[in-house]
Amino acid sequence: MSDHEEEFKRIISTIVYDYKTVATLPCLDQYVGTAIYQGPGQGFSYENPQNENNFTQRLDLPEHLSQSTGPRLVIVLESPHKDEFNKLTKAPIGPANGITGENIRVFLAYATKNLNVQGFSAQQPFDLILMNAVQHQCSLGKPPQKYRTEVFMKCWDNPVIGKRHFVKRLRDYLKETEAVVINSCTASVRDPVDEAISDAIKASNYFRLCHPSSPWWSSGKSWLPKKRKKTS
Repeated sequence: MSDHEEEFKRIISTIVYDYKTVATLPCLDQYVGTAIYQGPGQGFSYENPQNENNFTQRLDLPEHLSQSTGPRLVIVLESPHKDEFNKLTKAPIGPANGITGENIRVFLAYATKNLNVQGFSAQQPFDLILMNAVQHQCSLGKPPQKYRTEVFMKCWDNPVIGKRHFVKRLRDYLKETEAVVINSCTASVRDPVDEAISDAIKASNYFRLCHPSSPWWSSGKSWLPKKRKKTS
């Protein structure tokens, strides 16, 4: 058992009596293909030449990070849910495997059309990276409103699987490359992740959007990152 799985089991053992029905392995971040920046007012579109019902590839990170050589479009979600794990074995599949992934592939251009992306020309290809702020199943496989936010915040405060781990991964993905980062976490945990991203990167191309499973995703509704309060 890895340290990460052990920490997650320890956290959820204080919430549920039996975690054997829960997927406890981390769902690793992945490089999932190419998104094309179409230009101002048009956003990004997912390149899917075969019109497949899934991402064109799923390569676990950091193992395959060297295969991502261009600028990167990093979409941050909060945590994996049921579709991101095999129903029988509980083995991880990858981020955004269900309706979330479908909405990213189909509606990415609509969601990103209002973003004021700086420094890139139209038709620039980006390597699309999907990552979860917490890589474990914070919903515990139940309807998200039941456990997700409580478990997420307990994990977020954990030095092994929480904020510190997320920031390290994000910084690794942004090393020596240009990037656009989008925080698409669900509303209940969007702000703490926003603070972590703002602390981790110093880039103008950071944006906040709705979660891809939200009906607002395809509308292009966005928010500016929160301004940090000055500490005396």
